[in-house]
Amino acid sequence: GTPVYRNFWGSEVTNPPEATQQLVKPIAETPEDLENWEPPDWRTFSGDAIARWKQETDFFVMATTNAGFDLGYELLGFEQFMMWTVLEPIVMRGYYEKLIETNIGFARIAAAAGADGILIADDLAYNSGPFVDPNYLRQDYFPLLKKQVSAIHDLGLPVIMHSDGDLHLLMDDLLDCGIDGLQSCDPNANMDIPELKQQYGDRLTFMGNIDINLLAQGSPEEVGRVTRELIQNSRKKGGFILSASNVVTKYCKPDNVLAMYRAVTETEL
Repeated sequence: GTPVYRNFWGSEVTNPPEATQQLVKPIAETPEDLENWEPPDWRTFSGDAIARWKQETDFFVMATTNAGFDLGYELLGFEQFMMWTVLEPIVMRGYYEKLIETNIGFARIAAAAGADGILIADDLAYNSGPFVDPNYLRQDYFPLLKKQVSAIHDLGLPVIMHSDGDLHLLMDDLLDCGIDGLQSCDPNANMDIPELKQQYGDRLTFMGNIDINLLAQGSPEEVGRVTRELIQNSRKKGGFILSASNVVTKYCKPDNVLAMYRAVTETEL
């Protein structure tokens, strides 16, 4: 069978070859377990990989951390996480605090290793809208995210927030948290960068918008056309970084990925 291993945070997971990572054993079985759970010591984390990228490339090197929400349900399981969000809000807020403090520590190590910026990965929404009531996030989540962003800014680094899904109902909240950019911007989730720039382009940089399904199923010609159109419609006044709408997965066609990059080099900016 597929091997099971214990990750950095203490949950047990498996990585099936044709599927995403699956949780086998959560970090807590009861709310009391979660109250007593302690995160790992962030000081054991090494920044060597970041330092190497910085020293051996001319890339803008971003270190990826988490916040509290996405990582929260990855470690507990989505159903249990959502149930406790409703039934045990005090326990869950304490959980968020532990996760965010640990990730602030990771950002400190990344900054010391030479990172140019921090990407906070924290999925908050389906393609149809937020996972939970935005008012819940405003009460128990966004104040802690704002603290995390502020701590990273104190290190002298910009913050790009990653979240999949339709974030329109949360845009003002994310802006209030102080993020500098928003990554993913999936066109399948109604996150159209040219439209977003009209509303928020004076305050945010947007990154993404090339559909990974197009990279997986389209043709190089189609990818090139869509990429050129996106550049033409998004480049005015800056604040735009072209990328895939999520990570470039192994099922994306290499010729299509190359076509995306080729379209960038061939488009007059």
